[in-house]
Amino acid sequence: MASTDKIKQALTSAASYLESAESALSREDEGSFEEDIWHVGAELEYALFLFKIMIHPVREGPRRARARANLRKAEAEIGRTVSEANSLLKYAAGSVRRGELLEAFKNASSARDQVLIIQKYLEKKRRQALKYR
Repeated sequence: MASTDKIKQALTSAASYLESAESALSREDEGSFEEDIWHVGAELEYALFLFKIMIHPVREGPRRARARANLRKAEAEIGRTVSEANSLLKYAAGSVRRGELLEAFKNASSARDQVLIIQKYLEKKRRQALKYR
């Protein structure tokens, strides 16, 4: 299987898990939401690994800092953060189909940043719950 096919498959799988996460969020099923978000992150990491093998992109520093700064925003708007990640995944998949690998990498990387924000939020929430037991 060609690497672009593997990337498409990983992005498709990530999008599927993200849709499942959105559904779990609307049902207020926190356990399923966390598990689906974990799978999204894993699929995105694999896709980004494949991108790096194929195109050797250089990562810009400011985006990473901006993603960390948005943790407080995610606390208030977790659903919006999930939707943003979903949009970025769709753009990434479309860019792969068009052969625009660098653009696809940038969108997948941004989607991963959004997923990391969600994961950090969930971890913070879990730690606070344990602290008050």
